[in-house]
Amino acid sequence: MWKLDRLGRNTRNLLALIDDLEHRGVHFQSVTEGISTTGPMGRVMLTVMSAFAQLERDQLAERTRAGMAVAAEHGRKAGRREVTTDLAKVKRTREFKA
Repeated sequence: MWKLDRLGRNTRNLLALIDDLEHRGVHFQSVTEGISTTGPMGRVMLTVMSAFAQLERDQLAERTRAGMAVAAEHGRKAGRREVTTDLAKVKRTREFKA
């Protein structure tokens, strides 16, 4: 695997997946972090690193929600802009900007 945080959404799911893989005779190895489950120390590092990966994801989600709340307070809508297939509306928008 290229990076540990790409394998699972949270620590519990990741460890369950790793257990399932090991029961099937497959060992995990992270290319970028140098973590391998072939020994007990690798398993401990996997657990610690997956906990930090989950913490990072949780903090990112928290910051995103906070940013969306601030944007809403200022009358801005978060997310992608609406896509239209109405050609007349597109032409009016382009003329207005020009």
